Amino acid sequence: MSRHVLARASLLLVAVLGLAGCSSAPSRTLPEITFADQSPIALDVERIEIVQRYEPTFADPFVDHLFPRPPAAVIRRWAEERLSARGATGTATLIIQDASVTEEVLARRPGLQGLVRIEQSERYEARLAVRLEVEKPTSSGFAEILTQRSITAPENASLADREQIWFELTENAIDDLDAKFEQEVRQGLSRYIVR
Repeated sequence: MSRHVLARASLLLVAVLGLAGCSSAPSRTLPEITFADQSPIALDVERIEIVQRYEPTFADPFVDHLFPRPPAAVIRRWAEERLSARGATGTATLIIQDASVTEEVLARRPGLQGLVRIEQSERYEARLAVRLEVEKPTSSGFAEILTQRSITAPENASLADREQIWFELTENAIDDLDAKFEQEVRQGLSRYIVR
């Protein structure tokens, strides 16, 4: 093999290694967020409908459309697993009013401290809101639940790290929503719960 060919091969190898060093770490395989292990809330209605009124904007500062488990899809699955129709008449409608996540870029410390320390560079805030409306031939009722939760990401987070952070934010926010929802429904809509 000539020196010319060896030199080209060496340059190609350096270029490939350089590009590999610049790429983001591959995404992790994240588990599903499920509530199948919990007993459903049985409602005295014939059917349950899920309506998504929240639509992602796909524009800054919203980032929920980038999530490996988008909050709107997680809320839909949560509703399917946590609500059960056990009546002969009536409809329960679960409305997804908000499932947004915003990103705020955080200020860095000035001077040398900002250069030598790994700082939190973004703050993500999830806002989940649902409304449950129950319509029976002789009565109706509703409950509204809103929950907010935030988390920060360090400046050196890889794509895989960031996806894990987003996953944890979504999981914790839906857990908060579930706890508030069950409390609110059992207090305000108890007459529609089948025991």
